[in-house]
Amino acid sequence: ETQKGFETHLEVTLPRDSRVVVRSEHGPVAVARARSVDVEASFDSVEVEDVAEAVRIKTHHGHTTVLRSGAGVDIEARHGGIRVEDVVGSVSVDAEHGNLEVLRVGPVTARLTHGDLDARDVRGELIVRGSHSGVDASQVTGRAEIETSFDAVILEDMGGDARVQSQHG
Repeated sequence: ETQKGFETHLEVTLPRDSRVVVRSEHGPVAVARARSVDVEASFDSVEVEDVAEAVRIKTHHGHTTVLRSGAGVDIEARHGGIRVEDVVGSVSVDAEHGNLEVLRVGPVTARLTHGDLDARDVRGELIVRGSHSGVDASQVTGRAEIETSFDAVILEDMGGDARVQSQHG
């Protein structure tokens, strides 16, 4: 018996104020100019840009990029890097086996395992719980609370108090 494969590529154009929900098991996902975005995807990249409201992404085995969001961003990622830029609201990330880069964002809360954080221009507090994770942050207007292990912590140009606990770093 011969098995046949099936492959689909979709491009959908919706009104700009649409709330977009995507569920994909294989292949890249790209969403631009939506009201809100909710993506669950695996085995390729997720790219989201120009979202007016909230962004929620859950991904496995792929790079995640969020550019320009008018509200909060919530990301859960396994095995892939994350880049978040120009977010008005808060950024919450739970990541394993991938680095996180945030630039020009609101308050950041990150839980990282085997991945480093590079944070620049955080408007608010920076809270990091890491394991085998380095932290390099600058231009944070609020307080910083960092707990990590087995890597370095570098903080520069902090606007609030900083509490750092690093084991074997």
